[in-house]
This record gives sequence, C-alpha cells and structure tokens, in this order.
Amino acid sequence: MSDERIKILDETTANKIAAGEVVERPASAVKELVENSIDAGSTRIEVEIQEGGLRLIRVTDNGYGMGKNDARLSLARHATSKIQTAEDLNRVSTLGFRGEALPSIASVSRFTVITRRTADLEGTEIVVEGGQISGVSAVGCPAGTTIMVRDLFFNTPARLKYLKTTTTEAGHIADILNRLALAYPHISFRLMHNGRQLLATTGAGDGRETMASIYGGEVAKQLLTIEGARDTYRVFGFIAKPVVYRKNRHHETIFVNRRFIHSRLISRAFEDAFQSLLPSGAHPIGVISVELPSSEVDVNVHPTKSEVKFQKERDIFLLVYHAVKDALQKACLIPEASLAPKQDLGVTEYKVQPLLLHEEAATAPKGAAYATGTPSVTPQEPPLFFRDPQFRQPSPAPGQTQSTTPQANAVAAGETAREAFPLLQPVGQIDNTYIVAQGVDGMYLIDQHAAHERILFEKLMGKKQSGNQPLLVPWVWETTAQEALCIRENLAVFQELGFEVEEFGTRSFRVCALPLGVPIALLDKILQDFLQRMMETGRQQSVLRNQELLMIMTACKAAIKAHAKLSMPEMLKLLQQLADAENPFTCPHGRPTIVHFSGVDLARLFKRIQ
Repeated sequence: MSDERIKILDETTANKIAAGEVVERPASAVKELVENSIDAGSTRIEVEIQEGGLRLIRVTDNGYGMGKNDARLSLARHATSKIQTAEDLNRVSTLGFRGEALPSIASVSRFTVITRRTADLEGTEIVVEGGQISGVSAVGCPAGTTIMVRDLFFNTPARLKYLKTTTTEAGHIADILNRLALAYPHISFRLMHNGRQLLATTGAGDGRETMASIYGGEVAKQLLTIEGARDTYRVFGFIAKPVVYRKNRHHETIFVNRRFIHSRLISRAFEDAFQSLLPSGAHPIGVISVELPSSEVDVNVHPTKSEVKFQKERDIFLLVYHAVKDALQKACLIPEASLAPKQDLGVTEYKVQPLLLHEEAATAPKGAAYATGTPSVTPQEPPLFFRDPQFRQPSPAPGQTQSTTPQANAVAAGETAREAFPLLQPVGQIDNTYIVAQGVDGMYLIDQHAAHERILFEKLMGKKQSGNQPLLVPWVWETTAQEALCIRENLAVFQELGFEVEEFGTRSFRVCALPLGVPIALLDKILQDFLQRMMETGRQQSVLRNQELLMIMTACKAAIKAHAKLSMPEMLKLLQQLADAENPFTCPHGRPTIVHFSGVDLARLFKRIQ
C-alpha cells in the first residue's frame, strides 16, 4: 500500500482556491484591477460593468502598459513587479504586491487583457478561459491596459449562490470606486453600470470637489479640513460638521498611505473627537488619510489587505484624535437657520401641537397648584413643541369638567386595555429628560421622549390614509452612487408609501409629493434613515410594515427630545395623552416609557424594611 497520500495541486486548482480568498464577489475583482491601474501610474480609469459585474467587468486605464512577456507573466501566480524579496514586504508602497489577483480572477472567468506600452508600436492581447490561456496575439490599441472579465464564477457555480442581487453587487462596486476616488482625487474615475453612469470625477486633485461629487453638495457645504503631523506621521482629510451625520459607520472612510482599510483604532479616535457633539447612535462623516513610513505599518496581515498593523498605535490614535478635535474647536458649529423655510414646498408646515395650549394656560385658575408649586404658564411663554393642529386634545367625558386641582388633574386610566395605566401626578423632571410622577403605589419615572414618541406614533397610525400631499416646488434628494442604485430598485416601495420620487440626474432624485402626515421639515432625515434601513436589511418588507416603519421614524424625529425643559402643565398634558394611548408602556421601538418604584421598593432602598 502506497503511503504517498499528499499531492501537489495542479495550477488551475491552486488558482481557484486562491480566487476564493481574493475574489469574494465582483467588487473584489474590480478593486484588484483598479488598484493595479493606480499602481501603473494611470491618470484616467474607466470601469464598465453589466449585471452587477457578473456578466462583464471592463477596466480601462492610460497607465504604463505591459510588453508581451510581462503580459504573459502577469497571469502566473506570485509574479509581480512590485517586490523582489521578503525584505521588500517591510516597505511596500504600492496597493498590490502579492501577484495573486490576475491569475485568481482569470481562473474563475472568461478573461481578456489588452495592453500596450507608449513606446511600442503594437499591443498584446491575451485570452484566458477558466485559467487556461487560449490565445496570444498582437493588436492595435491605445497606450495603457484594458482588462475584460466576462461570466465571473461561470466555473464555480457554488459561489454564485451566495451573491446578492445585481443591484446590491453594483452598489458594492460603486462603494469601492467611491473610496478609491477619495484617496486619489488627482485621478479621473468613471463608473458605468448597464449603460448608466454612477460615478464621474474630474481628477483635478481637489478632495473637496471629489467629496461633493460622491456625497452631494449639502455634505460638501459642511466640510472642515483636518491636518496634523507628529514626527514622521501625517494626517489630513475632510470631516463634516456635526449637523450632518449618519446612523452607521459606512461614511467613515480611512486610508493609510492611500490604501483603504478598516481600522477600529482610527475609527475610535475619529468618533471620540466628536464625543458630546452627536446624538446617541449617530456617526460622523469624514475621510481620514494617514501617511507614515511604510516600514512602520504591516499591510500583509489580511487576504484582502483591508486591515493593517501599526508599530505605534498610541501615536496614530493621538494624531487623528487631536487633528479632528482641533478642526472642530476652531470651526463655528452653530447650525445655519432661517425664519423662512429653505424652500416654499407648497404645503402647510408640519407642527406638533403644544401639550398645553396657550388659551388653556391663559384661562387656567390662578389658584391651580401642583406638588412643586410651579406657577402656571403665561400666555407669553413660547410653546416647547407642537403637533399637527388636527390632532385633538383628549376631551372630558359628558358631564365632567376639566379641573386644575392636583387631585382632578391626576391622569385617569382609560377603558379596556388602558385600565392598567396608573393614576399619576407629575412632580418634576430629572435632567430635563425624565418626568417624576407620584402614583397610588409609589414613584414613577417617565421617559418624556419615549412617551411622546408613542403618542405621536399612534396618532399618525390612526389618521393614516391613502393619498399624498403634492409639493409646489419638488425637493431635490442628493445621494451616493450606492444609495441611488437602492432607490432605483425600490422606487415602487416609495410609491406605495405615498412618496412621488423621480430621477433627476445621475445620483439625484426629485421628491414631488409626500405621504399624508409626514413632516416636511424632517423630510431629509426621515428619507435618509428609511433608505439606510432598506440598504442594511437588504430584504423586501410588506407595504404595511414599511408604512409602520415610516410612522415610527416620523414620530421619533418629531417627538420631544431629551434635555427639553417642560412646565408642570406640559408634563401633565403629556401624561394625559400617554394614558389615552392604546399601548402606553413602550415606545414604537420597544423601549419602556415608564418605570415604577413601589412604596415597598423605596422603603427597602432606605432600609426602612428588610
């Protein structure tokens, strides 16, 4: 019996295994090919894809090009012009260096490379199918290199099962090109998908202009320049003022020596500098570029080269943190505001009705007293928050009158499911965020934002009806290429919700009508949050569920915020409305609105009983 069980894999099998790490999806192939174009000194790179990159990927550049022998060698594993010895790994200055990309891509596709050096009279064309060269010929072609990848994964059908929709895959490719364009503003990038342009940058070298072409003019208007240096380290880039932010870290772009990476260290330094400037759960927008000697960073720690290791992590952290912090401290962070709306949208401005109307305050008996002795609100006191005037205040039952005495003003329970809500008398606020109330059996704390969110949500769902409100002047929605793809794929979803959205350029859309009840003043935030959720979940929801999500977002944006000071009558009105809610105990997100400390609990806290 032979003991020779271990075999050396043939080249084709080895390339397919390598492709499993290097070419995870079409975007991986695009990244490798475009990075090769950048390393070749290109100033213009065009990428054309069809069907999310599965049917065709064509990358054309005006770089150095290759001769016939180099073109053949580029398709051999571990053949590269970028390093020669193991010591060179300590000073890698190019994006690629392993010599794995081209043979890996060629092994799982129908692959063609056409290339010519400037000094050569003719170019070279090499055709590869499934890793096997089927033809080499001389061709006439412009200087530079064109690579065509057709039918990606045609010979590895198992890989196709794990890919998403063509729109999702195209979005990943657009994201890769966006980030490379931000790192190399002096290179002109162009991306086409199924004949539609998704990205175009001028290559003029202006980073702010490149950010505007990717993120839109509104973000570009809020940009601050950051710059800092420490010994041989340097950081530079752009950050957005806290007035604009996102709900995830997708708009935090980090480069090390112009290589796009994921770095918890740099991301934490970036976000720590924004501490206390952003709402909870919000993340800043920015492009952070760190440059340092290549000998002090290891880029060979991840198959896709998306992670690196620093020799001096603390120095990197402090450099980024102080550069961002200094830019924020020197900037005027007061949001621009105007008494007039930004656009005459042609419909009544959305308002949240005051919990205590001025007329009620003006006619309230002077002797009305509360546990804290808070004076009644005067008619001159401005309202703290408003809601749609059509939302009616709870009215007393027949034969009853509204009294302003403490006992009469205690919130009475409603009928049916509302019977469990306790009788409450407001006492005051903690941190202008939690209402302290006294009940029959102890103390209650009410989260004012969560409570108002529940109230608004039920009223919005209760008045939900078909139809929409047209805008006299459409609102222009600027998006990234990846966001634009998602919107186009889901235009029917927006239509079902009552939005009228139509294309208005490469990455812009016009919103011509809104669902009834959606606040116009919060339109941009609601649409952006809804879009982000749609992109993150990646799955279709029912119309009813989408309507519910839209109402949740609307209620959340319009509700009283934490740290808003309320008068005693306003606290009382909030508790009255919460008591009338169908489900007063949680906000639409599922967080509790009210917490109870019984008399027994309080006695135990103070050791009155054991």
